[in-house]
Amino acid sequence: MEESKKVFLTGTIIIVLLVGALLIYFLVISPARKVEEEPLKVEEIKPTEEVESLGEKEPHPQALEISLAESDRRLREMARSLSLHPQFARWLLTQDIIQKFVAAVNNIAQGQSPRPHLDFFQLPEKFKVIKKNGRFYIDPSSYKRYDVVADVLASLDTEGCVRLYWQFQKPIQAAYTELGYPNQDFHPVLLRAIEELLAVPVIEEEIEVVPRVTSYLFRREDLEKLSDAQKHLLRMGPSNVEIIKTKLREFYEALKK
Repeated sequence: MEESKKVFLTGTIIIVLLVGALLIYFLVISPARKVEEEPLKVEEIKPTEEVESLGEKEPHPQALEISLAESDRRLREMARSLSLHPQFARWLLTQDIIQKFVAAVNNIAQGQSPRPHLDFFQLPEKFKVIKKNGRFYIDPSSYKRYDVVADVLASLDTEGCVRLYWQFQKPIQAAYTELGYPNQDFHPVLLRAIEELLAVPVIEEEIEVVPRVTSYLFRREDLEKLSDAQKHLLRMGPSNVEIIKTKLREFYEALKK
């Protein structure tokens, strides 16, 4: 599958805003752990035994009465404390945050590029390749363009993201309905998107690419077979991929408890 050089240059960043967005838009969830227990038989308990109380599971934060139209303003107000990174504050200035996040996550869950929905991030430098013995490889300096994405993601307060996710359920669902999925839950889509990105390998060695007239392909067949969404993340470089996957795994594990 061929991709334009423009996508190769700028597309990768978009993943994080899942990813960013996932996180940048604070939409990863952490349901309370379900406690399963066998019915307790009174005759099996001796008077001297202590019975451990399992307690009640912690309820989710209550969904706020926030409309999709007012979600940008409310989200900016409530998300300020999630990260002290200056780039995070700038990203929050974009318009239609919830709509863009939901659309991007939906694309990623289907293996598609989320690039059309995340137009607020501009890469400062161009994509580069180096040539060795007649072969082309991704220039490691290109990976540094995405360091800020990994840094912002790592700086986010996980518990705060979880809380905001539950509080913004109504505008999230409204955006998903607006996208063309009435009466369907956005939550499984978010899970699939995270799983899609967690499947991206961390490649420490040089990555060879094959130039075409208006595109580059991965020389390795297994890498070329990755989805567009996965390729975008892969091109961020091994260090950034590891940072992003670590954060995603943290949220995913919290979600599965």
